[in-house]
Amino acid sequence: MRLWLLGTHIARRLGLTFYLVSLTPTAQVQATLDGFGPHQVESNERHFVATAWEELYHFVRDHAQPTPDAHRLRAYLENKTAGYDRQGFLRPAFIRDLLFF
Repeated sequence: MRLWLLGTHIARRLGLTFYLVSLTPTAQVQATLDGFGPHQVESNERHFVATAWEELYHFVRDHAQPTPDAHRLRAYLENKTAGYDRQGFLRPAFIRDLLFF
């Protein structure tokens, strides 16, 4: 909520449109919308977007211009981990098949 209020205030002072983007695993997107939705009021000047890391990856992979920043973001998402498994190996954050490796 504090990011919503602070971002809205800063954007208003600068004459900009504010977007608060919440990136979560796919399974948590709906819970984020349900938890935050009742507390925020959108307008033409401020918007709330909840999306999944996987959706961001697919967007960058399929629509981003081939810039160094897009390549860097894609590499980050392709190598993102979700901690260690019980055997001490790093787990990929996303299902490999989902990212079409």
